[in-house]
Amino acid sequence: MTADYFAQLATATVGLLHGLMACAAWLLLRAPRHADAVRLWALGTLAAGLALAPAGFTHFLPDAVRDGLMPLLLLAAGTLRLLALRRHSGQPLRVGAVLAMAVLVAIGWCLCLLSPDLRVRASYGNAVLVVGTALVGWHAWEAGRNHTAPKARWVAGTEWALTAALVLRAAAIPLTAPDAGPLPASWHWLLAMGAATLSALVGNLGFLGMVLDDQHRAALQARQAQLDETASREAAEQTAHELQTLLAQRDALAGERESLLQMLAHEIRQPLHSAGLAMQAAVQVLVDPGSSRSAGVDTQLLGIQTVLGDVRSVLDNTLAAATLLARETPLVRQDVALDFLVELTLGDLGGQQLTRLTVDWRTELAQLEVEPGLVRLALRNLLHNAFAHGGPGVEVQLRIEEEPATNTLRLTVADDGPGMAPQRLRDAHTGSGGLPSRRRLGLAVVRQVMDLHGGQLLLSNALPRGFVAQLVFALPADEWEMDDALAEALVGGDPAVSDRHERSAEYVAHP
Repeated sequence: MTADYFAQLATATVGLLHGLMACAAWLLLRAPRHADAVRLWALGTLAAGLALAPAGFTHFLPDAVRDGLMPLLLLAAGTLRLLALRRHSGQPLRVGAVLAMAVLVAIGWCLCLLSPDLRVRASYGNAVLVVGTALVGWHAWEAGRNHTAPKARWVAGTEWALTAALVLRAAAIPLTAPDAGPLPASWHWLLAMGAATLSALVGNLGFLGMVLDDQHRAALQARQAQLDETASREAAEQTAHELQTLLAQRDALAGERESLLQMLAHEIRQPLHSAGLAMQAAVQVLVDPGSSRSAGVDTQLLGIQTVLGDVRSVLDNTLAAATLLARETPLVRQDVALDFLVELTLGDLGGQQLTRLTVDWRTELAQLEVEPGLVRLALRNLLHNAFAHGGPGVEVQLRIEEEPATNTLRLTVADDGPGMAPQRLRDAHTGSGGLPSRRRLGLAVVRQVMDLHGGQLLLSNALPRGFVAQLVFALPADEWEMDDALAEALVGGDPAVSDRHERSAEYVAHP
């Protein structure tokens, strides 16, 4: 086996390798997104393989195939690979300019065929291959730089390596014999075949990597777009849910205010009508003192006073409820003397009610941090309910006591009336409409006041009879520490403190 035979076999092997890589590229990269670029690249690689595979047997091929078809396939290979890279990079193909250049190259080759010196054809063909591989390498490098595809540089590197080998061969061709065959077994030919082998393997793998990287990047972008769309949809749903919640709250507030207005109209209309009748009777007595109605004028005036007190109570509760519903600022608390707060609340009661009220002090706590106006209103509502619903002769007890176990202060209003029916007691706990409107309004205000203070409203029936309502306030921890001033007052016999500490827990308030 001669060296020429090995050169022919190597050339045929490189051609077959190009053909196999063309088939691999076509089978692996048939994605719709890159179908055109892959098709052009595969056809270009296949054309190179078809041109190189029979090159080892040029002595057995007709002159028309050797001098016409094989150069045409090599020209087509470079042209198609160049168009594939431009398509993949998104650049215009400029098919007209490429075809015009191919026609000029073909004309030049035809002129070379007229020369009897085989070195002219070899030099011309080698020059065309140098320009073609350089252009393909440059486009691959640009594709890698613009699309951040490192694999494109593999294509550029192999193409430029082939360009360098062909440049060396171009320098060696003039040194060969004029009648040398088309495939001499020389070092520059073997160098060019080695570079072509590298281009067949690494170059095609680089193009595979380019396309796969682009597909992976497109998949990531699609995934990110899907995540963004999902996030936008979730944000829109969250916003819609928040808007629905706000609308529901607005409707609830509007419903509560409407209910307050209805209760206000219902509760004030009848008392004002009764007060108007009583005042008319009083006016008749004043106009005609000698009439038979003059004897009951004191009773009528007391009735008017009671009715006006009820109206004031309803107005206070309604205004307080409306204020609590419309509150946008946090509750402002202050330290209030506990005995002053109790005395101030008792001042809102009538004389007959005070004679039936017992105040039971079971604490030495001097001050309480609350909003005094709201707590006074809440305690007054419980006292009014006890007198109004406990019966004409009801006895009411107000207990002020501490519970160290729970660190709380309890204001308990207990009466000896008939109590509350179980169903109404459940309605009172839930705030539903089973109670009389005035009582429901009063308890609703009390419950809101305790919620603002972080406390509780406890309602229960007493055994064997009676009703108990409790206001439970949480105390700070330092309230349970006896300070030095209180200790000295107790030891030193301070009359004011000692009297409150040692007196009975029962206190009767008088008008």
